[in-house]
Amino acid sequence: IVQPSDNQIIEIGKQVTIEFLDDHFQETYTIVGKQEADIQHQKLSFDSPLGRVLVNHTSGQTVTVVAPDDRYDVKIIRVTV
Repeated sequence: IVQPSDNQIIEIGKQVTIEFLDDHFQETYTIVGKQEADIQHQKLSFDSPLGRVLVNHTSGQTVTVVAPDDRYDVKIIRVTV
């Protein structure tokens, strides 16, 4: 069992709200391990293309996701435990 820290850095166990900059759509995910990942329930693996770039960042930052068939920017809106 992983206990997330109480700081604002994205890590396993934290919820993160992001905004996709191409269409301004916002989504909230919980960062989880590979076995717990379930995108239909907003559980995002830390090892997915999006999860990898979010980990160790904090709210207010913009990151670029490089996926197999796409490249896009997201802004980190909020990080919560």
